[in-house]
Amino acid sequence: LKDRHWRQVRKTLNINKKENQLTLGIMLDSPLKSSEKLLKDIILHAQGEMALEQFMTDLRDNWNTAQLELVDYQNKTSLIKGWDELFTKLDDHLSSLNSMKQSPYFKVFEDDSISWEGKLSKLRLIFDIWIDVQRRWVYLEGIFYGSADIKQQLPNEFARFKSIDQEFIQLMRNVRYKPSVLNVLSLTNVQRTLERLSDLLDKIQRALGAYLERQRASFPRFYFVGDEDLLEIIGNSKDPLQVQRHVSKMFAAISTLEVNIKQNYVEGMVSREGEIVRYDTSIDVNKLSKINEWLSEVEIQMQLSLATLLEKSVGAIPTSTDNTNDSMNHFLNWVHQYPAQIVLLAASVNWSNIVENALPKENLLSTSVLNKIILILTLLADQVLETNLDPSRRKTYEQLITEFVHQRDSTRRLINDQSNNKNDFSWVYQLRYYWKPI
Repeated sequence: LKDRHWRQVRKTLNINKKENQLTLGIMLDSPLKSSEKLLKDIILHAQGEMALEQFMTDLRDNWNTAQLELVDYQNKTSLIKGWDELFTKLDDHLSSLNSMKQSPYFKVFEDDSISWEGKLSKLRLIFDIWIDVQRRWVYLEGIFYGSADIKQQLPNEFARFKSIDQEFIQLMRNVRYKPSVLNVLSLTNVQRTLERLSDLLDKIQRALGAYLERQRASFPRFYFVGDEDLLEIIGNSKDPLQVQRHVSKMFAAISTLEVNIKQNYVEGMVSREGEIVRYDTSIDVNKLSKINEWLSEVEIQMQLSLATLLEKSVGAIPTSTDNTNDSMNHFLNWVHQYPAQIVLLAASVNWSNIVENALPKENLLSTSVLNKIILILTLLADQVLETNLDPSRRKTYEQLITEFVHQRDSTRRLINDQSNNKNDFSWVYQLRYYWKPI
């Protein structure tokens, strides 16, 4: 029971004595029985108000002692962390303060409650802007101070960011000096300052987005990487080794590039399985000023080198395969000489050629084409069974087996259909590959 409750008790019982004169005897002489209901209401109110008072006391103690959790950032400034916990606490207390208004005992705490609701609502608004400003400052700080390229490409935005950087660091110094959460409310024009910083950072990010869009337009494969990865690529434009980890995102099936570190040349490409394809012409990164220029050369060399290898492999594929060691070794040497993709494509081109040549000639499909395919399948099946076979070579053999099984089945179908013309439907509906050099 608080003083206000005792005043109500004395009024109800018509006791004119002052509080310090009230004794148990006076209480017993008063009309307690007839005032029982009114006294119980006073006690009930006191109990209800006690729960609210305890909440308000806890809330006041909590926020009066609450400190912002700070972490050092690159020995340059401090940053606020533990945002989730901070926002959860703010939201919980704001929700509880709002729920208090529905209580029949709220009136006594109305002023105090409204005051705290105003403080916490303002804190929530300030921290909403603050977390966004801090996140974007960290992102842009890494870009502008981590890449000389970006400074040169966006000089106006860099100058604007330097001004923001100084202001933000000063703000964080003030917070570090007095890390109390409630102290944020006493910082001069803190909300207006954060809103202005947020607006300026937004303009810088839009300019940065437009710059990245121009980069992607100059080399469309940049669309396969996110903004942060693209900025890292641009920031290391003269260092192929640093660009390596993003190559697989831009070029399917390429894991890394083959780089001559001493001369800074790109000399080839490497698959995830470790298969290396060397370029016909090495790319001198030092002679190409922009990242998109030498990556475009990588793309061109990728196509030209594979085309050249395909032309060589189609011309070098063994035309006759009989059941002799020399013939078998000749075929295996041809397989080992080229990348798996080229070997498979050349084998498909070769099959289309030999089938079309054999179609008009009686029994040539069965006596020459089919027998040759069966011999190769037998050879490959024996090779796969070897225990000390290199994993990448085993994979090439397995893929060739799949291809030659298809060729064997398709050839048998042509024989069964008695096809003798390359315009027969049995042949026309097959998947055929032709090499037509330009």
